[in-house]
Amino acid sequence: MKCKAILSATLLALTLTGCGGGSATDPASPTQTAASMSSVAAAKARFPSYNTNPLPADATGMASNAVTLAGKIKAGINIGNSLEAIGGETAWGNPPITLAQIQLIKQNGFTAVRLPTSWDQYADQRTGKISDAWLARVKQVVQWCVDSGLYVIVNIHWDGGWLDNNITSSAQASVNMKQKAYWEQIATTLRGFDEHLMFASANEPPAKDATQMAIL
Repeated sequence: MKCKAILSATLLALTLTGCGGGSATDPASPTQTAASMSSVAAAKARFPSYNTNPLPADATGMASNAVTLAGKIKAGINIGNSLEAIGGETAWGNPPITLAQIQLIKQNGFTAVRLPTSWDQYADQRTGKISDAWLARVKQVVQWCVDSGLYVIVNIHWDGGWLDNNITSSAQASVNMKQKAYWEQIATTLRGFDEHLMFASANEPPAKDATQMAIL
């Protein structure tokens, strides 16, 4: 497929969608001071850019806005406790997702699939590099969904709490750079899809006050 410009307003619009596997503990209280320039520099040094082969934006197949897309989704299903399971895809008792499972979902009248997904456990904690094998596995499941005529939403789920437990000004620079590193890899891996693929940047992040909302 052609390259698509798929990181769009849906990244923000879908941030607070859904619920599912993973239990976020309470985040630490936000500090009152902004991250220092040194912490920002350290975060940038830790996570290199993974936007290593950018391609021109291609809006083919991307004509719908969020409202139009929502109108095309008649019934959705959450394939939870699988790709977001801490310890591996089968760690929480589910078998691996299969093409037959995706096709059965389609045959039963569903038009959309949400794939809660963990990335942090598959990443090098020093550099933010996600395992190529895991990126390929997620792409395989997305491909099955799209080939079956389903819309699909991929997110960064609770994912061990690296974002949810760190909605603080002191952690903000590091969390921002990790988000950037992960999404550059996720978006590059999945950029061959059209509007059948949507992204959600988080899952119900537990901001408790205006300060934490501003940090988010």
